[in-house]
Amino acid sequence: MENIKKVSQYEKIIEASHKCLAERGYANVSLREIANEAGVALSQLHYYFGSKKELFKAIMQKNSNEYLQNVEYHLKNTEKPLDRIKFFQESVINNPEATRLLWDFTSLALWSDSFRDVLNDLYRDLSNIIEEYILDDDSVVDSIKEADHKLFARMILGAMLGVGIQVLIDPEGEKLLGSLDPLNTIFK
Repeated sequence: MENIKKVSQYEKIIEASHKCLAERGYANVSLREIANEAGVALSQLHYYFGSKKELFKAIMQKNSNEYLQNVEYHLKNTEKPLDRIKFFQESVINNPEATRLLWDFTSLALWSDSFRDVLNDLYRDLSNIIEEYILDDDSVVDSIKEADHKLFARMILGAMLGVGIQVLIDPEGEKLLGSLDPLNTIFK
């Protein structure tokens, strides 16, 4: 007999919310559309989350955790720091949905303290991962070793995020990934 996984209503709502958000963004998605996509009653969204804001906060947290795990896994299992930076470059191309969601969440964080807290945690954790797997490598040039690695990691993250949004917006955006090549100068 085939093992069929039963998906809870909560999981259906989360999956449908993610799909709707990725396709249309926060401002263009209603709870009713999510309920329809999930195949649940609208009241179930209110039961589990209370509001659109709380539902999307849960989506932000879930996506942030998954993204951090993915980044750390790839950086941990990639030998060369330059290849680790390339991973970030390629992730914009290979997973534009995640980049779009990140920017949608970032725009929400400008206006909401609860969204801001989730994004601050994500950016801090990403910076820590960059510091650990890229800047603490023996191949980092001496002048960078003397710099504040926390601030330098934030600068690298900012550069990658900024280029990521440009890649999504510009029809010839993939060419812009080369603008991250100067990051290569931090290694011997």
